[in-house]
Amino acid sequence: MAKLLLKPLSAVDDNSYKIVSIGVVFASKQWLLEKTDKNMH
Repeated sequence: MAKLLLKPLSAVDDNSYKIVSIGVVFASKQWLLEKTDKNMH
C-alpha cells in the first residue's frame, strides 16, 4: 500500500509533498481529537 502511494508522490515536487504531508497529519490529529472527545463523554 505505502509503495503504491509513494510512486505517484515521487513525481510531485517537494513543496507539494510537504503541503500534502502537513494536511494529512493535521487531518489525522483532528480526527483523533474528535474520536477521543466522543469516547470521553
